[in-house]
Amino acid sequence: MIGEIMKTKLSLAALLAGGMMVATSGSASAADLGGDCCADLEERVATLEATTARKGNRKVSLKISGWVNQSVTYWDNGVDSDTYIATPTESSTRFRFSGGAKINHDWSAGYLIEIEAFSSSTLGFTEAADDAPTGGGSGLNLRKSEMWIKNKQLGKISWGQGSAATDDIPFWSQLGVTALVHQPDLYTAGSVRLRRDDGTQATAGVTTRALGVAWDATGSNRINRIRYDTPTIAGFVISAAWGEDDISDVAVRYAGSFGDFKVKAAAGYRWDGEQAPGAGDTNVLLANAGFI
Repeated sequence: MIGEIMKTKLSLAALLAGGMMVATSGSASAADLGGDCCADLEERVATLEATTARKGNRKVSLKISGWVNQSVTYWDNGVDSDTYIATPTESSTRFRFSGGAKINHDWSAGYLIEIEAFSSSTLGFTEAADDAPTGGGSGLNLRKSEMWIKNKQLGKISWGQGSAATDDIPFWSQLGVTALVHQPDLYTAGSVRLRRDDGTQATAGVTTRALGVAWDATGSNRINRIRYDTPTIAGFVISAAWGEDDISDVAVRYAGSFGDFKVKAAAGYRWDGEQAPGAGDTNVLLANAGFI
């Protein structure tokens, strides 16, 4: 009897000891697994956060930007009238992907892709329809697709589809909040025209532009080119570009201040040899200045 009781006690003790060992071993394994797992998980989460599309990755940045611009235009030609909603051609809705990477203390490189979106172009609507195909109508258009490399002392070289050296000089002097908002292009052939008393269409269109100012459309010039820009020296930047078959130009821009006035000025020369046979070359001088 006593022997059986002793055996029972020993069995219970062994069972309890074994359970404690299993529990201790299981707790230790869980603790070790939890520590290693969490540390590895945190590292993986940090890696994913650093490589999401909104940031790029650990070496190359990615920035998404742009704006939406839609116009509401009412017209009355004396015989008929209507109201159209369309995308202004001069400052169209657009979005861009840009970014770069630092190579070393002096060198960096990057890229830019810019796409514009038209729901209905102000260059396309007519008296007959707000979605006339003239000028493109609705759709997407690639404005810029370029790469660049830059040195702090030597300047910047960019190549691909982008701005020529003289691009947007007529807009350069815009300061403050005078940016172009709406330009309905009502002067184009076949668009909204004034009507005479007898209802016939006038020969000249109605030119309506933001701020009541009209400028030469040749100021906008995006081509497949290679371009060089100097570093900013005393407020001045000199640019030169060559591309297509053949277009080349050079420009100088200045941005600075005199006393309480902010000043911006630009001038450039463009030579365009990409003309039809026998049409001759085109030479354009551009200049613009403003202060506020």
